[in-house]
Amino acid sequence: MAVTDRTRWFGLAVLSVGVAMIIVDATIVNVALPSIIREFDLALADAEWINSIYSLVFAALLITLGKVGDMYGRRRMFMIGLVIFVGASMMAGLATDGSSLIAARFLQGVGAAVILPATLSTVNATFQGKERGIAFGVWGSVIGGMAALGPLLGGWLTTEHSWRWAFYINVPIGAVALIGAFLWVKETRDTELQRGFDIPGIFLSGFGMAGVVFALIEGPRLGFFAQIDTFVAGPFTWPENWISPVAVTFVVGTLLLVGFVLNEHLRAQAGRPVLFDLTLFRFKSFSLGNSAAAILSLGEFGLVFVLPLFLQAVFGYSA
Repeated sequence: MAVTDRTRWFGLAVLSVGVAMIIVDATIVNVALPSIIREFDLALADAEWINSIYSLVFAALLITLGKVGDMYGRRRMFMIGLVIFVGASMMAGLATDGSSLIAARFLQGVGAAVILPATLSTVNATFQGKERGIAFGVWGSVIGGMAALGPLLGGWLTTEHSWRWAFYINVPIGAVALIGAFLWVKETRDTELQRGFDIPGIFLSGFGMAGVVFALIEGPRLGFFAQIDTFVAGPFTWPENWISPVAVTFVVGTLLLVGFVLNEHLRAQAGRPVLFDLTLFRFKSFSLGNSAAAILSLGEFGLVFVLPLFLQAVFGYSA
């Protein structure tokens, strides 16, 4: 359906709903974690994976899937992302153990990585001049507001209903957003975009981050250097007389990330598509801004994980 100038603000509202869902799900689970731990009898490391796998997959795929949307249609990708996200939310709500919940959170991260860049690019392509500034203000305000609302909403749903409703709530909201996207969101593409994908960069960054995150989460349980517990993944068991798999994955992950930086530099020099433009760090506002955001995130997401566990387990507060 054609989108007129008068209805593009409805489209912005629809995009904001999609953004709200994925931002809320980055924080909503934290308050519900103690209930999930009790029901599934999870170790702390398993709880950390439920929390971390979403953000890890989200970050690893964000740039690549954003480019796919620029090439093949942002509204199309937005709607595909909604379907993945809503389906994964149903899976999470129906989870029967920690492993199935982690798998569902993985898929939620994929859906979120499809949705977010599609919304940003669509806002940029749909609005011009002063209206673009207003639209970006709305888009950014939704992100800030929903990050704060997530724990409150998760606590209310867990206390009054069940932790599963922290995921089920995405189903009706996602359905409304899907219908709204069909009616009011304009399809846009970047016709001047350089074609091709940085496949080595995707793998190096994704597996590099995964290796480092695995080491940070599993280190206390498996041992950072010497093994203090046996690592089992399906039919594979890490040999007991070897060094801890945490040390190996941390070193491998770090080397992959170094390889990612080298790969991006060489591809940029050759004029080939890159996953991340390293020359952006030449701008002081970009490098210092990202450094500040990284430090802030370390504190914010560390507290948002630990605080609900502490308040519910030690003080006995409800979610």
